[in-house]
Amino acid sequence: MKRIRMASSVFLVALVGCTDVIDLDPVDDTPPVEARVRPKPISGGTLMVTSDGLAVAADPDRDRVYVVEIEGRVVRHTIALEPADEPGRVVAGSKGLAHVVLRGFGGVAAIDLASGRVVARHRLCSDPRGLAFESETSMLHVACADGTLLQLAEDSGEVLGRTTLEPDLRDVVVVRGEAEGMSRYDDLMAFEFPNVEHTYRQRDTILYALGVGAGWDWRDPAELRFVYERDLATLPSMAVTLAYPGFWYRDLDPGLDFTRVVHASERIEIHRPLPAAATVSARPEIVAIHDRGEGRGSLIVSRRDILEAGSSEPVATVQQTAFCRGDGGLGGPMVPAPAPHPLPQRAPDHVAEVPVSPQAALIYRLSGDYNPLHVDPDFAAAAGFEHPILHGLSTYGHVCRQLVKARSADAFMRMMDCRFTAPVFPGDTLTTRIWFDGPVASFQAQVGARTVIDNGIAEFA
Repeated sequence: MKRIRMASSVFLVALVGCTDVIDLDPVDDTPPVEARVRPKPISGGTLMVTSDGLAVAADPDRDRVYVVEIEGRVVRHTIALEPADEPGRVVAGSKGLAHVVLRGFGGVAAIDLASGRVVARHRLCSDPRGLAFESETSMLHVACADGTLLQLAEDSGEVLGRTTLEPDLRDVVVVRGEAEGMSRYDDLMAFEFPNVEHTYRQRDTILYALGVGAGWDWRDPAELRFVYERDLATLPSMAVTLAYPGFWYRDLDPGLDFTRVVHASERIEIHRPLPAAATVSARPEIVAIHDRGEGRGSLIVSRRDILEAGSSEPVATVQQTAFCRGDGGLGGPMVPAPAPHPLPQRAPDHVAEVPVSPQAALIYRLSGDYNPLHVDPDFAAAAGFEHPILHGLSTYGHVCRQLVKARSADAFMRMMDCRFTAPVFPGDTLTTRIWFDGPVASFQAQVGARTVIDNGIAEFA
């Protein structure tokens, strides 16, 4: 955090918006496709409640502000602003006023709540974001996207102070004590995910197994047990689909350039055998950020403990590392990522060569990842591929099958971790090389001479 001592006590929260381009895949290490025409950034309206029971809501899509009596549920005023004003943050001022940021106008407006009239408009900067009111001094604080923090008199709108901070300020809040600036690192580490609940049945377990190639040799009992409901077994790698938060880098708006996010690695820890059918839940969290510096991106590690309904002990823990190529220099500590697991320098103890079904991506997508990159030839061509590619986590499951099979049918896998290095195509032949050292298995997967999974490690009980 940066401390900024000012005449007034202001807490600065610096967030960053996303660049709007088309996302291709939340999990595969594939290049993004940038939109030919960038859409306008989306801004959300805000809601403010006054001490006398009024709710004031900004509607940026309709360029309106609503004043509502909460107790009576009556709309007192519908205030039409100028076209393209794009109202955003709303705060309560003095003397019955409310102040609202107008991002499209480039300033703020003062609204008299009693009459519903706009009584003043002040143009300030090209892209104002945050707004706060300091009652002790009757001063407004405005955070601008270019990193400028403005202080202005409420009554006249005169700019009384100007502070230059990091670009892409999002908000400003008044608190007691010294002023502090929150970096993007701080904001990401404090990011809150919603709880995700997921009910799955035996059919879903079988469908997942089919999507990672199980049952390709129906005569093999080690394959059949993952796809036959009699004594159905669950592949450990199915944990990656349970209580999955989706492509949160985009959908939950954490302030990352989601268009440049690629899947770097995946780790599962299995605490007890996964049930073939259950209701589970998880609340993910960001647990580490390995910042490579401005212009070099960062590795962001998220983790979720998967709880079965009625239990406080996790059945599995899933950790995903994303390489956020557009988000380096986040303002936090420069902590290097752990070194990848080194593979043994000897011939592998086991080599498994299995075909990837031409239908593998079509089946795996039914486990929840419907990205068109894996099914639509035109979309894949636009991304630079000759035809749709396999989901990275389907490749992960294909390799998990081979690890379990090579160890023994009854072996309990406690952990699996690896890096994704290249895509796999449906119809490819996947070769998994495995080294055993006691309960530890090291592994690498290739398609021909192309390494697609590297630095893999698994542990068995």
